[in-house]
Amino acid sequence: MKEQLLEKMKFNSQNYNLDEIKWLINNRGHPNSEIRDKLIYRTFVRGMAKELFSIDQIRYMIDQLLEKDFILFEIDKKGEATLKRSFSLLLLSLIVTYDNEKGSIYYKLLDKEAFKKIENDTLTYFYKELDFSGYADRFGWVHTFAHAADLMVAIVKHPLFNKTNL
Repeated sequence: MKEQLLEKMKFNSQNYNLDEIKWLINNRGHPNSEIRDKLIYRTFVRGMAKELFSIDQIRYMIDQLLEKDFILFEIDKKGEATLKRSFSLLLLSLIVTYDNEKGSIYYKLLDKEAFKKIENDTLTYFYKELDFSGYADRFGWVHTFAHAADLMVAIVKHPLFNKTNL
Protein backbone atom coordinates (compact mmCIF):
# COMPACT_ATOMS: atom_id res chain seq x y z
CA MET A 1 0.00 0.00 0.00
CA LYS A 2 2.86 2.36 0.81
CA GLU A 3 4.24 2.14 -2.73
CA GLN A 4 0.79 2.59 -4.24
CA LEU A 5 0.22 5.76 -2.22
CA LEU A 6 3.70 7.10 -2.97
CA GLU A 7 2.94 6.66 -6.66
CA LYS A 8 -0.30 8.61 -6.29
CA MET A 9 1.56 11.48 -4.64
CA LYS A 10 3.36 12.06 -7.93
CA PHE A 11 0.13 12.94 -9.74
CA ASN A 12 -2.18 15.87 -9.12
CA SER A 13 -5.55 14.35 -10.00
CA GLN A 14 -5.62 10.95 -8.33
CA ASN A 15 -8.58 9.92 -6.23
CA TYR A 16 -8.40 7.37 -3.43
CA ASN A 17 -10.27 4.12 -2.86
CA LEU A 18 -11.66 2.86 0.45
CA ASP A 19 -8.80 0.42 1.06
CA GLU A 20 -6.33 3.30 0.76
CA ILE A 21 -8.40 5.46 3.13
CA LYS A 22 -8.53 2.62 5.66
CA TRP A 23 -4.77 2.13 5.44
CA LEU A 24 -4.14 5.86 5.89
CA ILE A 25 -6.39 6.04 8.96
CA ASN A 26 -5.02 2.87 10.51
CA ASN A 27 -1.45 4.11 10.02
CA ARG A 28 -2.06 7.78 10.92
CA GLY A 29 0.38 7.55 13.83
CA HIS A 30 2.94 5.31 12.15
CA PRO A 31 6.19 5.10 14.17
CA ASN A 32 8.30 5.78 11.06
CA SER A 33 8.30 9.56 10.57
CA GLU A 34 8.97 9.23 6.83
CA ILE A 35 5.75 7.24 6.40
CA ARG A 36 3.72 9.22 8.97
CA ASP A 37 4.77 12.75 8.01
CA LYS A 38 5.82 12.56 4.38
CA LEU A 39 3.32 10.03 3.09
CA ILE A 40 0.27 9.80 5.33
CA TYR A 41 -0.10 13.36 6.57
CA ARG A 42 0.85 14.85 3.20
CA THR A 43 -1.70 12.58 1.52
CA PHE A 44 -4.41 13.86 3.87
CA VAL A 45 -3.41 17.50 3.33
CA ARG A 46 -3.16 17.12 -0.45
CA GLY A 47 -6.33 15.04 -0.66
CA MET A 48 -8.39 17.59 1.21
CA ALA A 49 -6.86 20.67 -0.41
CA LYS A 50 -7.36 19.27 -3.91
CA GLU A 51 -10.68 17.63 -2.96
CA LEU A 52 -9.44 14.18 -3.97
CA PHE A 53 -11.47 12.48 -1.25
CA SER A 54 -15.17 12.00 -1.86
CA ILE A 55 -17.69 13.35 0.63
CA ASP A 56 -18.49 9.76 1.61
CA GLN A 57 -14.79 9.11 2.25
CA ILE A 58 -14.55 12.16 4.53
CA ARG A 59 -17.67 11.01 6.36
CA TYR A 60 -16.06 7.60 6.74
CA MET A 61 -12.92 9.23 8.19
CA ILE A 62 -15.01 11.26 10.63
CA ASP A 63 -16.97 8.18 11.69
CA GLN A 64 -13.81 6.14 12.21
CA LEU A 65 -12.04 8.85 14.19
CA LEU A 66 -15.05 9.48 16.44
CA GLU A 67 -16.52 5.99 16.84
CA LYS A 68 -13.19 4.55 17.88
CA ASP A 69 -12.36 7.51 20.16
CA PHE A 70 -9.02 8.06 18.44
CA ILE A 71 -8.45 11.40 20.20
CA LEU A 72 -8.34 9.57 23.53
CA PHE A 73 -6.81 6.34 22.20
CA GLU A 74 -4.97 4.62 25.05
CA ILE A 75 -4.68 7.99 26.82
CA ASP A 76 -2.82 6.40 29.73
CA LYS A 77 -0.01 5.15 27.44
CA LYS A 78 2.97 6.82 25.79
CA GLY A 79 5.04 6.02 22.71
CA GLU A 80 3.15 4.77 19.67
CA ALA A 81 -0.20 5.38 21.38
CA THR A 82 0.77 9.06 21.68
CA LEU A 83 1.51 9.20 17.95
CA LYS A 84 -1.93 7.79 17.15
CA ARG A 85 -3.62 10.39 19.37
CA SER A 86 -1.49 13.24 18.13
CA PHE A 87 -2.08 12.52 14.46
CA SER A 88 -5.78 11.88 15.05
CA LEU A 89 -5.93 15.42 16.42
CA LEU A 90 -4.07 16.70 13.38
CA LEU A 91 -6.36 14.90 10.94
CA LEU A 92 -9.45 16.18 12.74
CA SER A 93 -7.95 19.67 12.60
CA LEU A 94 -7.93 19.40 8.81
CA ILE A 95 -11.48 18.08 8.75
CA VAL A 96 -12.84 20.82 11.05
CA THR A 97 -10.97 23.49 9.08
CA TYR A 98 -12.36 22.37 5.71
CA ASP A 99 -15.81 21.89 7.24
CA ASN A 100 -15.71 25.63 7.96
CA GLU A 101 -14.40 26.67 4.51
CA LYS A 102 -17.26 27.93 2.36
CA GLY A 103 -15.59 27.12 -0.97
CA SER A 104 -14.82 23.53 -0.02
CA ILE A 105 -16.89 20.51 -1.05
CA TYR A 106 -16.42 19.44 2.57
CA TYR A 107 -18.20 22.57 3.87
CA LYS A 108 -20.71 21.75 6.65
CA LEU A 109 -20.20 17.97 6.61
CA LEU A 110 -19.99 17.85 10.40
CA ASP A 111 -23.29 17.73 12.18
CA LYS A 112 -23.71 19.31 15.63
CA GLU A 113 -23.35 15.98 17.42
CA ALA A 114 -20.06 15.09 15.71
CA PHE A 115 -18.70 18.60 16.22
CA LYS A 116 -19.62 18.52 19.92
CA LYS A 117 -17.90 15.15 20.33
CA ILE A 118 -14.74 16.51 18.71
CA GLU A 119 -14.87 19.58 20.96
CA ASN A 120 -15.50 17.59 24.16
CA ASP A 121 -12.89 14.93 23.36
CA THR A 122 -10.32 17.61 22.60
CA LEU A 123 -10.94 19.33 25.92
CA THR A 124 -10.74 15.97 27.70
CA TYR A 125 -7.49 15.31 25.86
CA PHE A 126 -5.93 18.48 27.33
CA TYR A 127 -6.82 17.29 30.83
CA LYS A 128 -5.76 13.68 30.46
CA GLU A 129 -2.73 13.66 28.14
CA LEU A 130 0.43 12.71 30.04
CA ASP A 131 2.90 12.65 27.15
CA PHE A 132 4.16 16.15 26.37
CA SER A 133 6.55 15.07 23.62
CA GLY A 134 7.56 17.60 21.05
CA TYR A 135 10.40 15.60 19.56
CA ALA A 136 11.31 11.99 20.33
CA ASP A 137 14.53 10.39 19.13
CA ARG A 138 12.68 7.19 18.24
CA PHE A 139 9.75 8.81 16.36
CA GLY A 140 10.79 12.28 15.23
CA TRP A 141 8.28 15.09 15.71
CA VAL A 142 5.33 14.08 17.85
CA HIS A 143 3.90 17.52 18.72
CA THR A 144 1.28 16.25 21.15
CA PHE A 145 -0.01 19.57 22.46
CA ALA A 146 0.76 21.49 19.28
CA HIS A 147 -1.57 19.24 17.32
CA ALA A 148 -4.22 19.53 20.03
CA ALA A 149 -3.85 23.31 19.86
CA ASP A 150 -4.24 23.20 16.06
CA LEU A 151 -7.52 21.37 16.50
CA MET A 152 -8.69 23.68 19.28
CA VAL A 153 -8.05 26.72 17.04
CA ALA A 154 -10.11 25.13 14.25
CA ILE A 155 -12.88 24.35 16.76
CA VAL A 156 -13.01 27.89 18.16
CA LYS A 157 -13.16 29.37 14.65
CA HIS A 158 -16.02 27.07 13.63
CA PRO A 159 -19.59 28.46 13.64
CA LEU A 160 -20.86 25.44 15.62
CA PHE A 161 -18.61 26.43 18.52
CA ASN A 162 -20.59 28.12 21.29
CA LYS A 163 -18.63 31.34 21.84
CA THR A 164 -19.90 31.59 25.41
CA ASN A 165 -17.68 28.58 26.15
CA LEU A 166 -14.56 30.66 25.58
